Amino acid sequence: MNRMRRGLGWLCLLIAALACVSGGWLGRSRPAAPVAHLTPTPTPWPAVIEQPFLGGYPKTMSAPVTVLDYEGYTSGFSAETRTPLWVCFHLFRTDTDAPDRPNQPFTPDPRMPVLVTHADYTGGGYDRGHMAPSAAIGKCYGADGQLETYHTTNICPQHPGLNQRCWERFEYKVLHDYVESMGDVWEIDGPIFEAPRMELLSGVHVPTAFYAIVAARLDGRYEALALVMPNERTDRSTVRQYVTTVRAIETRTGIDFFSALPVSIDEPMETEPPSDPRWHIDDKLEPIFAGASRTIHVRPCQ
Repeated sequence: MNRMRRGLGWLCLLIAALACVSGGWLGRSRPAAPVAHLTPTPTPWPAVIEQPFLGGYPKTMSAPVTVLDYEGYTSGFSAETRTPLWVCFHLFRTDTDAPDRPNQPFTPDPRMPVLVTHADYTGGGYDRGHMAPSAAIGKCYGADGQLETYHTTNICPQHPGLNQRCWERFEYKVLHDYVESMGDVWEIDGPIFEAPRMELLSGVHVPTAFYAIVAARLDGRYEALALVMPNERTDRSTVRQYVTTVRAIETRTGIDFFSALPVSIDEPMETEPPSDPRWHIDDKLEPIFAGASRTIHVRPCQ
């Protein structure tokens, strides 16, 4: 019995000691550890509206497209016209040089809804005109990115007198003037199809004109330079001769550009001509190629 009492006594002492520690035998009770609430760092608003492309990918209202992403550009390809309706890409300042232009045929992308081959352009009289330019994509995204500009999802039938002349000079100006002075530019290029609708004998539709929209963030605001060039021979001319508005191009193409931008940014970008002197819209586009003359073989769209 005594042994049992002693055991009960030790048990009571142990319980009391534990109570003192938890209740503050050596001081007041320890405060509960604070709960950490992690607040994510907000992404700056320009980065939000510039991903994956400034204002989001174009929205084609007039015809469905298959959106195909590549290393240096994205193509909105139409099974009806067998061409892209838009191609968008982001160019930025870099110290690397553009790789040499590869000597290779254009290749179809197996993801295309209809396959268009290099041979579909043969004998039509038109160049295989890049929408995302080979040199600029190669300079910004390297040789692999440049090779992807040789998919048929990136080309349209383009008159050699345009492709090799003022269109080529404008591509050069974007890369060597706008990118160098502005740092980052976002560009959307594509065809305009208007009556009379014609096609190559292979069924590839021939544009009547081409548009180029170049946007940049300048001193905290966004501006866009919008051009339309006819799909015919162009001679020495100024940038200003082709200037229009984004809204006018939307009307002619049925495509909604920069749709994810706030209205306060989107509205002036789309309706006002560019005002920043860095666009140099009175500069002349000086072609350095003759633009080979070929016999055109087309037919009314079937």
